[in-house]
Amino acid sequence: MASNPTYLTPEQFGNLITEHRGWFIFEGIVFLLIGVVAIVFPFAASIATTIFLGALLLVGGIATAIRAFGAKGAPYRGSSIALAILTIITGLLLLIFVPAGLLALTLTLAAFFIIQGIFEIVHGVQAKGHRSRGWLIASGVAGLIVGVLLFLGWPSTAIWAVGTLTGINFILTGAALLALAGRSRTNEASVA
Repeated sequence: MASNPTYLTPEQFGNLITEHRGWFIFEGIVFLLIGVVAIVFPFAASIATTIFLGALLLVGGIATAIRAFGAKGAPYRGSSIALAILTIITGLLLLIFVPAGLLALTLTLAAFFIIQGIFEIVHGVQAKGHRSRGWLIASGVAGLIVGVLLFLGWPSTAIWAVGTLTGINFILTGAALLALAGRSRTNEASVA
């Protein structure tokens, strides 16, 4: 029987978690720590997120431009140059106009949380038979709620919401990852 890369059986899912348990623990702890910092300092986290994203876009745009200009004769060179220019301009706008960037980022994060929430719910539903799938579903529901709250409160929520809601989302994601890793160890011990 051919395996379907978009769907894992409960046994495949459990084996995947068990095999990479350490990485799930690492990622879960990192998400928890970042989430706590973001909640304790929401405005700073909001501003930092905006500036960091602007810097990432600027560097990424420059890298795309270097590749596009250096790869003479490469297919789609013109669209790569256009994308590089767009990415550089977007990064510069976020860095120069941080408050406006924060407003735009608030709407972008709202969409991100909604999409992330949908994927986590789908993954949780697909993890039939795994006892920790409820954590994935709960994290997905929380992501959907966070996204809707950002949309409903915009623009006034931009000052605190990006940092606080990102922190809450990261804490729930970290908890879900740690729960999956912990259940994996429990399942491994019960099999042995």
